[in-house]
Amino acid sequence: MHARFPYLRGGRNNPSLRCGDYHGLVPTLPFLEGGSRYAEIESGSPRNPYDNAFVSLSGRMQVLLCPSSNPPQNYRYPNLPYRSYHFSVGTTIINNYAGDTEGLFAYQSPGAVNPTCIGPSTHKGFKDIIDGSSNTVAVSEKGLRGDMASRMVAGQSVYSYTTASLDSNPAICLATAQNGRYISGTVADWTAGNLWSFGHPHWGAFTTRLPPNSPSCYEGSSNPSNFSGIFSTSSFHPGGALASMADGSVRFITSNIDCGNYGATPNRNYGIWGALGTINGGEAIGDF
Repeated sequence: MHARFPYLRGGRNNPSLRCGDYHGLVPTLPFLEGGSRYAEIESGSPRNPYDNAFVSLSGRMQVLLCPSSNPPQNYRYPNLPYRSYHFSVGTTIINNYAGDTEGLFAYQSPGAVNPTCIGPSTHKGFKDIIDGSSNTVAVSEKGLRGDMASRMVAGQSVYSYTTASLDSNPAICLATAQNGRYISGTVADWTAGNLWSFGHPHWGAFTTRLPPNSPSCYEGSSNPSNFSGIFSTSSFHPGGALASMADGSVRFITSNIDCGNYGATPNRNYGIWGALGTINGGEAIGDF
């Protein structure tokens, strides 16, 4: 009907009608039997996507949860549901918080005060997927059982690393974990799925630099909001994670999928996983 994919983050919220903090799952609610919830969110005065008192954001939403996940208690926002599913920004790790990305989803509008919050839009359509919709990953999952004390990689991130260093050598992030747990870095005091309607990348996106069940690392502080970085997909399925392609098909992406040299400089190679993350990279996909 709309002939476009939703934004990664956009819409309008408080304070003062700041733009671009809602996740693209919100405008898809009418297609997930959540039309009445969406109408409530859109009606009346704008509210923040992390408003624990906003009834329209509250309550369990089973459609957003992978059956293999058993979310921990949402101690920061106890009224807000968890979600497992995140949108692809491809191999982009610098400015995956704001602006366009090499993936299927991007930032809709400036983070400034703008009552209309319309543009510049980055709603992409099938015509933009030059690599082909069956060769482009759209949505994948993140595990939700971890907490800070467990230092589990699934659904958690560590800081602080400069995005320039992560971009130059993503293996810096890979080295922060072993056997599914972080061995270095400070774990963020937030899990990836505890703000289902928030579009900042720690909560809303995943990157295709490191394979499934790899660490996630970002530049910033204990609160990942407003920061860019490497945000890896994860799950509790043995050996990988599920991903939906842009054509709607679902694939199992193994944790040993080819990632090239993770896009390290100077001879960047993103491998098959990186190629699946881009919409117009022109890479050869091969078997995966």
